[in-house]
Amino acid sequence: MMMSLVDYLNITIELLPYQGSRSVDQKSLTVIAATLAKDKTTSANAKVESLLARTSDPKTKQCLESCGSVYEDLLSDLNTSILAIKEDRPVNAKTYLSIAMDALDTCEDGFKELNVLLPLNKEDSDLTQMCTIALAFTNMLG
Repeated sequence: MMMSLVDYLNITIELLPYQGSRSVDQKSLTVIAATLAKDKTTSANAKVESLLARTSDPKTKQCLESCGSVYEDLLSDLNTSILAIKEDRPVNAKTYLSIAMDALDTCEDGFKELNVLLPLNKEDSDLTQMCTIALAFTNMLG
């Protein structure tokens, strides 16, 4: 069963480990959501590095290197969006969060094109959900 965005928002709010996250305004919650996406990206990038160290298949290695590059760009985009949110520039934040979401497709597409099993399904799914939540919150800012 797929969860709705509201379910994800409720889970996010319940599980936020950040200090003060229980009583935050919309802007702060948006920063937290984008920061969670950034943290998940860092974790996914670490998994790519681990998989690269254990992979000998050239096609898989090529795809993983591409995903690593995507995650590095994603980190930059998320950092830029977090700064834009903090500086009350929601239009810029939306742009970079949208770019981040589109970039995730690039990683998956590389594996599909080379007919290689994607070992990052969960990471990409989680990242897409987190970026969607951050973008939804950003849209509420204006």
